[in-house]
Amino acid sequence: MKLKNKITILMIAALVLPVVLVEPGYSRGGFGGGGFGGARGFSGGGFDRGGFDRGGFDRGGMGRGDDFDRFNDNFDHPGASAFGGDNTGIRAGETGVRDFGSVGRENLAADGGFGRIMDTPGAGWAGRAGTYNMSPRAMADHWNAVNGNFNHWDYFNRNWWNNHPWYWNNRYWADDWAWGWTGWGDLGGWWGMDVATEPVYYDYGNNITYQGDQVYYGSQPLESTDAYYTQAQALAATAPPIPTTPQSDADQKKNVNSMKPLGVYALVSGDQTNGSQLFQIAVDKKGTIRGTYFNEVTNESKPINGAVDKKNQRACFTIAGNKNVVYDTAIGNLLKQSSPILVHYSKSNTQQLTLVRLKKNSTST
Repeated sequence: MKLKNKITILMIAALVLPVVLVEPGYSRGGFGGGGFGGARGFSGGGFDRGGFDRGGFDRGGMGRGDDFDRFNDNFDHPGASAFGGDNTGIRAGETGVRDFGSVGRENLAADGGFGRIMDTPGAGWAGRAGTYNMSPRAMADHWNAVNGNFNHWDYFNRNWWNNHPWYWNNRYWADDWAWGWTGWGDLGGWWGMDVATEPVYYDYGNNITYQGDQVYYGSQPLESTDAYYTQAQALAATAPPIPTTPQSDADQKKNVNSMKPLGVYALVSGDQTNGSQLFQIAVDKKGTIRGTYFNEVTNESKPINGAVDKKNQRACFTIAGNKNVVYDTAIGNLLKQSSPILVHYSKSNTQQLTLVRLKKNSTST
């Protein structure tokens, strides 16, 4: 009888144990990825990868730690981003980025990329690796927080440029010209583009995602990370060289309307709300990006230079003196109050940061 009792107790424990351990399994993407005993599921090929992990709950909806929360954001976000909308559309009625990065990549599948969000669970924005999705509400809250901590509205006026000289500034611009903002109707019309549809918007972690050494559009492989970086660097380099001497007074007067301002932005990382790295950005009729980079901490100002590819509306630029670090986004992102941007520090190091447009003063928008 004692032997039978022991056998019965062992059988009951074996049946109960998996139920007890299910919750830790979900916390890393189902039963795999450190589910049972940290050995990636049952024998590496059962529940892990082939079962609940990656092939099941993960990638489809509920894996990777905080995707229960992200699932709700992403479920309604594609309606406002991947398929167009008044907040972050690619193009109304379209499901892909036109000729994105290479020929023939039109109308790629836009599944929202639910399973391709890369992050570090529990670490907040600042701890996430690769690309990650930010909801419209999070973007709006971030914009308010960063602007609430900014009060240097005397930047980028005539007096400021006298103390931070470089050769792109035009003396005939209004004192607050750099703080101006050009909407899509004005900018697209100036470029001769169809303004009835929304400009391209790169919604990282949703329609464009980094994973390993591959860049995805939705669930479809797009380019290798090396190729994506090389394309960004090449696009930025298509811009004419930055002038090394000031324009004459006559040329400045002639060219006073040759640029349109996009605004002044703070470049922030994660949930940071104090931005000391600022970009003043403008574009010309050909799509050349000009502007100023200013570091408040070091009091250093440098010109920026880059270009917009009007066909796919990708926008890439660099800071003078360093052509290897490339700032990569889309024209639709630059027209938003707050938007994600990729910073390629090298072929092997790309991070997602945020550009927050700064208000001219406490009452303007």
